[in-house]
Amino acid sequence: MKKKTPRSITLKQVLLWFTGLLIASLLVVNFMLNVSSAKRFMQQQMSTHAQDAATSLGLLLSSVIDANDLVGAESMIDAMFDRGYYRYIIYYDALGEAKVVRHSSMSIEGVPSWFVDRINLQADEGKAEVMNGWSQLGSVSVASHPGLAYIKLWDSLKIELVWYTLIAAIAFLVMQLV
Repeated sequence: MKKKTPRSITLKQVLLWFTGLLIASLLVVNFMLNVSSAKRFMQQQMSTHAQDAATSLGLLLSSVIDANDLVGAESMIDAMFDRGYYRYIIYYDALGEAKVVRHSSMSIEGVPSWFVDRINLQADEGKAEVMNGWSQLGSVSVASHPGLAYIKLWDSLKIELVWYTLIAAIAFLVMQLV
């Protein structure tokens, strides 16, 4: 009976596998860094959006709250809430009691729930005081809705994944030819 000789690995195969693993590792690390950077950017944008909305709404509400016009305040809050991506807008009176509350659900269409759970965008709440001169009439709290941020992140993730897969496949084919 003939003895089986162990198959030897050539230097070409070792270099091919090493280069392939190196390229794959670089693509994965770059991909993760891009997602992390985009997440931080989106969180900063949502925080700025919420603070800007709270500041402008606090200024707008000062005249109608001073005139005891809660209906006018509700109209202003509704107009802002309906035009922007807000998770909630709440107006509190001077005693801290919530007088006007607008809240939306956290449903996000077109983005898988595992992605939302994994990314977990957290944006700071924007707060502003409603003032008339030196007297505080109340305060406003605003939180941005992360739905649009999740949709943009998901779309860019899909595009990057396609490009990275294409680049990795081309690199592997070129290594096979060389």
